[in-house]
Amino acid sequence: MQIKKKSGVLIEVLVGAIVLTVVSGTLLLSFISARRYINNANKLLIAANLDRSVLNNLYKEVRQDTWDDSQPESMDGTPIGLLYAPIDSSQVHNLPDYAIENVEYKGNNYTVKSVPGKDYREVSITINYPLE
Repeated sequence: MQIKKKSGVLIEVLVGAIVLTVVSGTLLLSFISARRYINNANKLLIAANLDRSVLNNLYKEVRQDTWDDSQPESMDGTPIGLLYAPIDSSQVHNLPDYAIENVEYKGNNYTVKSVPGKDYREVSITINYPLE
């Protein structure tokens, strides 16, 4: 007498399909997170290049005689040179907004700080980049 086991084959196929779905879902999630990481790294790289570009533009102004009085004056008479900063204080200069590869970098600026007792300016640049 022979006993047929057809129900066992169906259960094995269903279990195999579930295991395959879980494994492929895990792989898909790892690819998606890797892509997100690459996108954020690219945005950070673009922001760093914008930072370098701003510094290169300011490099022409790194002469002490252009810091305060050789640049045009604003309506209230204060110098508006690119590296202007009041003595023992700091000055924030706004940068234009950038749109690169359909990503907008808004609210960028650089701060020029007059260092007390020194003959140089300290410049810090802020480039805002979106994370998502």
